[in-house]
Amino acid sequence: MKKLCALGMAVVSMLTVAACGESGPVVLALASSQSDSGTNRAAGEGEADAPQFVGMTVDYQVVGNLDAMPTEAQAWSVSNYGEAMRETQRLADALGVNARAKRSEDDKYAFVAEDPDTKASVWLWNHLAIGGWWSYTQANASAGSSSPSCPPDDRSCVVEPAPALPTNLISVDEAVRRSQEYLTKAKLTTADYVLSGTRTDWSTEVAGVVQVEDVLTNVAVNFSYGQDGNLMYASGPMMTVSRADMYPLVTVEKALERLSMPQYGFYGGAARIASDIAVSDSPTTDNQAIVPLTIPITGVRLTLMESNLSNGTHMLLPAFTFSNGDGDVGTVMAVSDEFVVFPNIDSPPTEPGAIEPGVPEPAPGEIVQELTQESADSLIGLTEDEAQKTATERGWVLRVSDRDGEFFMLTKDYREDRVNISVNKGIVTAVTVG
Repeated sequence: MKKLCALGMAVVSMLTVAACGESGPVVLALASSQSDSGTNRAAGEGEADAPQFVGMTVDYQVVGNLDAMPTEAQAWSVSNYGEAMRETQRLADALGVNARAKRSEDDKYAFVAEDPDTKASVWLWNHLAIGGWWSYTQANASAGSSSPSCPPDDRSCVVEPAPALPTNLISVDEAVRRSQEYLTKAKLTTADYVLSGTRTDWSTEVAGVVQVEDVLTNVAVNFSYGQDGNLMYASGPMMTVSRADMYPLVTVEKALERLSMPQYGFYGGAARIASDIAVSDSPTTDNQAIVPLTIPITGVRLTLMESNLSNGTHMLLPAFTFSNGDGDVGTVMAVSDEFVVFPNIDSPPTEPGAIEPGVPEPAPGEIVQELTQESADSLIGLTEDEAQKTATERGWVLRVSDRDGEFFMLTKDYREDRVNISVNKGIVTAVTVG
C-alpha cells in the first residue's frame, strides 16, 4: 500500500484539510484578475462588478487606530472534493430533489439532478483544478418584476402587475436552523460555517462563511427562503483544502496601497455604496471635473482569500479585509511581494509551447485507451513515475501542472491526448484532461 499524507478533518464541511509536511514558501504566479475569487464564483452576471470609480480620485483614509496584523500566515491549496456524481446525488437527496444525478450534456465539468415534476434542480460544477461549486434552484424561484408603463398610444403594450409580497416568511432563527439541517443531511459539517441571517420583505436569507482553522474566508454557502418558508435558492463550495506554505505578510500600510490595485483583490459592499453616493451627488455636465471620493477605513482583519493562479488553479491565500460602518470596503491578498508575481504583468509572455522547464512536450501518438476524465482519474494515488508509465502505455501525453505547491507555467492549448497532474510528495493528487 502506498504511503499517502494524512488527512485531518479539522475544517470546512466539504473542505478537507491535508497536512503533508513542511517546505519553504514558493513564489506564487497569480492571474492578473481575481474576478473568480470566493463568492464571486457563485454571483450572477454583473452582481460582483467592481464599483464605478471612473472619473474619480479614490482615497482610502484610516480613521482611528487599526488592529495589528500577524507577520505571517498559512496558505492552502484548493482542489475538488470527492466523486462528483456521488456528491451531486447526496445534495439532491438532502435538498429534496427527486431525481438521479447525471453528467451535463453541455459542460464536461457539470453534473445535474432535476426533478421532472417540480423542475427543482441541483447543479455541481466540479473542476479538478479549482474545486467544486454547487447550486440549488426551485423552478419558480424568480421573483419577477413589474413591466414599465405603456406609452399612451401603444394599445399592444400590456402592463404586468407587480408581484405580490410573499407571505408567511420564516424568522431568521428558523432559517438558520433549516440551513443547518440541510447541511447535515448533505453530510456537510455545520461547525465549519459561521451562519448568520437577514430578513427582508421578500425573503429570509442565510449566509454561512467558510472558516479554515478559525480564519474566515471569502467563500460562503447561501440559502434563500421565500413564501411559507420554501427554499428558493442555495449554493456553496465543494472542494478540498490542503495545507500549503506559511507566507510572510505585507504591512497593513502596504495592503492599503493594494486596495487601488484590482489584481490583488476585490471590492466590498462599502466601496460600492461610497461609489454610488459619489456618482449620484456629482454634477452632470459636459465638462465634469474629476470627483474626489474618500472611503474611510475603521477596521481590518486577517482572512483567507480564494485566489486565482495563472495556470487556472486556486489557493486560499492570507489576506486583509478592510471595513467601515457600511461593511467591508475590500479584501486584498497579503502575501509579501517577493513571493508574488503576475506573469501577464511582470514578465514578458512565454514562448508558444513553453511548459515545465526541462520537460519537452511529447509528440502526439496513438491513443491505446480512451482518455476521459473518468479514465484519467485512475492516475490519482499513483507515484509520479507510475503515472508517467501508465500514461505512456495508454498513449497519453502527461504533463505536471504543479508539484509540492510549486505551480508551473503551462500553455493554454487543448489536446485530447494530454493529461495534467498535480503531485504532492511524489503522489498524484489531482488530474485534468486537455
